[in-house]
Amino acid sequence: MTIAPFTNVYVTDGSNDEAMWQAARQPLFHYINRMGDFYWNMLADNGFEAEVLGSRAAWGDRDRDGAMQAISDDMVREIEVIGPLESVGEQLAERAASGAELQMVQMPRGSAAEAGARLEALLRVG
Repeated sequence: MTIAPFTNVYVTDGSNDEAMWQAARQPLFHYINRMGDFYWNMLADNGFEAEVLGSRAAWGDRDRDGAMQAISDDMVREIEVIGPLESVGEQLAERAASGAELQMVQMPRGSAAEAGARLEALLRVG
């Protein structure tokens, strides 16, 4: 059997850091607030109860910004891969050492040439 998790990867470069952090929070926001009970319960049970409850409370008032901000940097770092390219490589290696033998990453945005360049960069550091 091969363990092959889908891994969200967000590369920061000093010019886009806040946008990348917000992009990384987006899928967590969605799972916590828009996908029924399973995912938010799982995340709460895995040590993120404060973040989950804070996000759900804010979203209950339709405060999207508050719901996103309730998702801590630590939660994002624990679940997703985010940081400068070198750090991304280190994080992917840590996941591999923990048993994630094959990591599936999303296709980068942009033209085929831009996406190819980003994927090649990940291969060089990963």
